[in-house]
Amino acid sequence: MSAAAVECEKCGQKRTPPPTVASVGDMPYASACFDSGFVEKEESCPWSQLPGAIDIVRAGNRQDWHETLRLAGLLVQSHGDHGFGYFWLAQAYRGTRQFDTARECLLTGIARASNKYSLCLKLGEVEWDRGGLDAAVRWWINSAVLQFRADNFREHAPFLYLSYVAEGGGQEAECSALRRVVDKMRSGQIRLNPDADAPLVDAGRRSQNQDVRNALTRLLQEFLQPAERAVQDALDELPSDRIPKCPNCGPPMRFVCREGVSYLFRCDGCGVDLHIYPS
Repeated sequence: MSAAAVECEKCGQKRTPPPTVASVGDMPYASACFDSGFVEKEESCPWSQLPGAIDIVRAGNRQDWHETLRLAGLLVQSHGDHGFGYFWLAQAYRGTRQFDTARECLLTGIARASNKYSLCLKLGEVEWDRGGLDAAVRWWINSAVLQFRADNFREHAPFLYLSYVAEGGGQEAECSALRRVVDKMRSGQIRLNPDADAPLVDAGRRSQNQDVRNALTRLLQEFLQPAERAVQDALDELPSDRIPKCPNCGPPMRFVCREGVSYLFRCDGCGVDLHIYPS
């Protein structure tokens, strides 16, 4: 018999408690990166509407890991199909250097939650904390692929981390394409993550695992390059006299993507966005 639906204390939506977690399982490296079967979906309730969510963020931001564990644990019990609780629970375990427990928490969250890309990102960070570059790359690629397949880019970090690994491995095309994604997502902002930069570049340089390099090349060929071609094809359809100049600071704006019938342009100087509609 299935469990009865329970009502969210804050947002009022009814949800069925999550089923027993199935193991993600061991898979060949390429399949684990690209064919995991994960599907990215919007959560049924925004994280800000979850009971106690703001208190969890505040406790986590001040690195009060004991309180974060307590509050996030309660949230996972009541909203086990939402990724927010697992993210902060794992971050608290990571903060207390309980990396194996953080890993198990994130695997549970990935199996249960609708929104998976941020959990895959965090699991890659935990695997890197545990000294496993190959496993970290696997999960960062999963995070990137989920964002591509959902056509919803919210988190630049997996692309940045992977670019460091590619740089260390001498994969210039892969590194450049990954950093172009980062630059589009963080227009006008500093790209560097100093905590991850040198160690990941060095690990990529020392890595002897050809599977990692093959996976980065596959990411380039199947996702990064087609996305860039699609952007260029859309731009080619727009007459050159329709490419706008920034209304704030004057220089020509950069084409970002096509959104429905409009073309989204962004100024790399001031960050302003502008939608242009074909005449």
